[in-house]
Amino acid sequence: MGVCISQESTCVNVHNIETNNDLVNYSKAEERPPMTVEHQTYDYKQAEEEQSDEFHAIICCPHSIGYQPDKLALIDLDPTSETYCQIISELTFTSNRDEPGRMNWAKSAEYFSEMSNIKRSHLIVPCMNTNKIYIVLFDRENLKLRLEKEIKGDVLLKKDISCPYAVHSLPLKGAPVHISTLGDKHGHGKGDYILLDRRTWELRQKSEPTFANFGGEFSLQPRHNILISCEWGQPRLFRNGFTTDDLENVTESFGSSLHIWQISPPKMLQTLTLNPYDGCLISTVRFMHNSDCNHAFACSAIGGTIFHIHMNTLTQIWTADKVASIPSLKVDDWQSSEMPALLTDMVLSMDDRWMYICGFLHGVVWKFDIQDPFRVSLFGKINLGGIMESFPEVSIRKGNAMENRWWLPPEVRSYPRGVRYRGGPAIMQLSKDGNRLYISNSFYKAWDAQFYPELISDGGQMVRVDMLENDEMKLNENFLIDMKDQTNNKNGSFVIRDIRLVDGDCTNILLTFGIQPVFLFPIIGGFCNGFLSKVFNLSSLFLSGFMMSSVASQNKALNMCFIRRHQAISKISRTQQIHKHCYKLIIVVFIIYPFSLFSFFYYIGSSKNEQLDYISIKYPEYLHDFLNLREFFVGIPNAKIFAFFVIILSSEAMAVNISIYTTIQMFRLLREYRHCLSNDNYNKHRNAIKSLLAQLCVSFMTGLPPIEITVNYFSNFSTKCSTIFAY
Repeated sequence: MGVCISQESTCVNVHNIETNNDLVNYSKAEERPPMTVEHQTYDYKQAEEEQSDEFHAIICCPHSIGYQPDKLALIDLDPTSETYCQIISELTFTSNRDEPGRMNWAKSAEYFSEMSNIKRSHLIVPCMNTNKIYIVLFDRENLKLRLEKEIKGDVLLKKDISCPYAVHSLPLKGAPVHISTLGDKHGHGKGDYILLDRRTWELRQKSEPTFANFGGEFSLQPRHNILISCEWGQPRLFRNGFTTDDLENVTESFGSSLHIWQISPPKMLQTLTLNPYDGCLISTVRFMHNSDCNHAFACSAIGGTIFHIHMNTLTQIWTADKVASIPSLKVDDWQSSEMPALLTDMVLSMDDRWMYICGFLHGVVWKFDIQDPFRVSLFGKINLGGIMESFPEVSIRKGNAMENRWWLPPEVRSYPRGVRYRGGPAIMQLSKDGNRLYISNSFYKAWDAQFYPELISDGGQMVRVDMLENDEMKLNENFLIDMKDQTNNKNGSFVIRDIRLVDGDCTNILLTFGIQPVFLFPIIGGFCNGFLSKVFNLSSLFLSGFMMSSVASQNKALNMCFIRRHQAISKISRTQQIHKHCYKLIIVVFIIYPFSLFSFFYYIGSSKNEQLDYISIKYPEYLHDFLNLREFFVGIPNAKIFAFFVIILSSEAMAVNISIYTTIQMFRLLREYRHCLSNDNYNKHRNAIKSLLAQLCVSFMTGLPPIEITVNYFSNFSTKCSTIFAY
């Protein structure tokens, strides 16, 4: 997957797509199998009881007129809570008119299994107007937000960069946080990056001085060591709002290129120059979540174009194909005779099946099928606000390319809690299971005030769109966060911009591998005898202990998988759950055990010279042969060695008992609470247990060599005979 097609792909124009008269029965013209590599991402069909990570969200709330400092707010998303759709806690920033950009967590998951377990404790909030960067600590226990550090704007200006905008974090341990910047110290366009150390929260020194003409949003693919960045515009121009001169001089005001970077060591590999209008102001770029694919999508705010970005794996050349286009509306009684969709955001579902695009001015969220990334197709849409909703006097000219009712606003609208949606859809966030799409209505305050003055006076809103069983979208009329109700508007209201779910979302998770690596005893043995012994000249005692502790680590990791699955199934019945403190203690014991095993073995073992002395006394006829061996190990019978093997056998017996006990309990719980589960959830749990049992059988095979050594040792212990293992 990843080799680009040889012929030019067909661009999908929304006004050319044939539709049926019965719009409800709209379907794709052609069924086709998915082209992307099949992959397991997130188990998006898990039960609601297991989705504790979506009970809270943190939203960014800039003050509408800058009379008060901007703030972050923690929102309750739990429908069963008394504070549902209310602000639980707030954090007010230190200065006015910060204008936060696209904030993000400082940590990201590396494996699929880590997505729900990784502890996201720090938010990085870049500020476009004051050039500040806030590091915010989220206290999960008390549900509080606290400012941990503030990087002053002068620090960035000294490096000739300004207007920090977007944040993404590599999942690799020790890797820095990447923050894109849009301008230089004078406000001219300059696409550069800040590297933020996650331990000290200090700026790292960049080793690559290269920068782009413009900066903007970017996306990372750690598996391929690739970063793709897009271009917005010059801060000194877009800070004053959107003008008709910007459309007449798009090449001066806004960027229209995509840049391919190597992450480490940093290096610009290629620049994709797009059509100046089609690619004008690329607002968002997203890699697909499947780490085996090198595909990404980007959307142009002003050009209304969606691009598919991919690499030819033979030539290593990247290409951007125009796969969909949303034309401007020809209107009367508005600021201009043409109204672009202004595509401000895009999100991809975790299973890489759906792409959501929002049109800030048209007031539409489009849903595209991207299973074949070369041939995306429109699946559906939902209307939320828009210019024509806010300004009824604006009319669409006859003969408009988008006059059919599939594209234009519906005659009857639905409203969340009976409140009209102000502005248009600007920023989106999709839950990991792909069933809930959260949407806010502020993009950039200068542009908000120009297009939707009511946002400035009445404040921002956040709504939720639910996905039905047939994958269609429906506005949740019971969900609404309205800053007009949440705050005192005496000194101006707050708008809602970026949304971050507390334990990760579809735009925060950057996966590097699709599966979790499993240690195998032969691989570890070969690694010890080959690389470790030759390169580091380690002793056979050290290598033997390393092999034993590696096998112990594998078995304990498998035990943890059984216990975690048992915890997940126990949540369904809310019985037999291990207390959280006991659960943490088990994790600590399992982590410490392999290291303790290695330390004990290394302490009681004999050095190579001591082993040769023992051989010369007990087996002098074999001394010459042992001197010619590169590595060997001699087990000399004593009480300490006996205790060591007793610990090994006891530990393995306990591991088997844990696996058997948890398996029996899991099957029993599934049988008793079968009526509470859907078929998908029931089959998911059963298949997971079967997979764990299969891994347990494989683990027995990896444990055969140490078990054989143990049995052989004990059989000779009663006669005080030494046990010799040569390899």
